[in-house]
Amino acid sequence: MFKFKKCKKGFTLVEVIIAMVLISGTVAIFSKVAFSGLKAGNSNKESLQGTIIAQNYLEQIRAARDRKDILLDEYIDSLPKEEIKDNIKYSILVTSTEIEENEKGKLVEIIVEVKPQNGNSIEIGIRLLWQKNDKSLSR
Repeated sequence: MFKFKKCKKGFTLVEVIIAMVLISGTVAIFSKVAFSGLKAGNSNKESLQGTIIAQNYLEQIRAARDRKDILLDEYIDSLPKEEIKDNIKYSILVTSTEIEENEKGKLVEIIVEVKPQNGNSIEIGIRLLWQKNDKSLSR
């Protein structure tokens, strides 16, 4: 009859299966790490954009204070309540709290809270002396 020569030039089925399992596991781990990195990057982008929006609002309020002809509460009410940047909607809440009043004006604390549609809110606050002027102080 025929005699088959045993030749060890290839891999066995078990060796191929083990290699495929190891390669699949490695690819799965690296893809999870890459996905986590992308997700963290997007979250940081939202936080940074929210911080920039809040800072811009505070700068607008400072500029309004320096004009001295605007009521604080009316100006805060006139600010937009939301912005859209890079297809992300940010809700904005501006609050002012009077700390004290003296002959020069009111010391107020202004807090801007910015909340991305799917993220944590960012709060930035400042204290300003809203100088006394017939028109500039709120009711």
